[in-house]
Amino acid sequence: MNYATAVKKQIGKEIKQMAGNLGWSREKLYKLIDGSYPNHPVDQVGKLAELTESHAIAQYIAIKSGGYFIPAFDTKLIKDSAIIPQLAVECSELLCAFGESMADGVITADEITRMKKELADLVGVVTGFLDQSEEELKR
Repeated sequence: MNYATAVKKQIGKEIKQMAGNLGWSREKLYKLIDGSYPNHPVDQVGKLAELTESHAIAQYIAIKSGGYFIPAFDTKLIKDSAIIPQLAVECSELLCAFGESMADGVITADEITRMKKELADLVGVVTGFLDQSEEELKR
């Protein structure tokens, strides 16, 4: 499933209400979602980031969207670039576990267990990569 299909599926019947809240037509919102909107705002943000040579706008959007921004770098410099998305997912899951656990000011035993599991998953990915790298150095 591509991005546009996934977004359309997620917002489903709410598209009319969302478009109304934005003061847009449904067609405009659909075009924005599928990337066919002229002067797409995401492209404009990309141009702004290039012009300013800063990730600040992307960080702002990520925070406003309830997430975190992780800047990309040239993965051609990394022999096993598959680890980067794995690390991003594991870090994200750990941050979510921490955020959700601390949101009400009380951390339960189940939440501690979840946070420890997410931390162990992250450490597992890093340890696996380091072990593999160490083995390659021995060759």
